Amino acid sequence: MAEQFHYPPEVLNLLVDTIPLLCRSKKDVVLFLQGAGVAQEDLAEVSRTVRTNAASINKYEIARTVLTKVNVRGDSGLRPRREIIKRAVEFEEFSTCCPMTS
Repeated sequence: MAEQFHYPPEVLNLLVDTIPLLCRSKKDVVLFLQGAGVAQEDLAEVSRTVRTNAASINKYEIARTVLTKVNVRGDSGLRPRREIIKRAVEFEEFSTCCPMTS
C-alpha cells in the first residue's frame, strides 16, 4: 500500500520553510522537533549527522527529512504533527528570524 501523507503538500512545505527560520542553529531545529514529541527513531539520523558532520546538512534538510518521516506515520504521528504546527503557530520570539539593526 502507498504511504499516505497526513500534512497536505503546501502545509509540509510551509513548515519546512518556517521551522529553520524560527531556530537559530541546526541543533535547535532538532530540539524543536524533539520537543514536539517526534519519535527518537525519526530524529536519529539527522541528530547523528548534526553531531558528527554538521556541515553536510542544513536546517531545511533537517526539517524536511524529519517532517517527512512524521508525516507518513499513522496514528502514532498524530500528536507530534499537531504539536509541530501548534509550536510554529504559537511562536513568539522572532529575533532569530532576522538580524537586529541598530
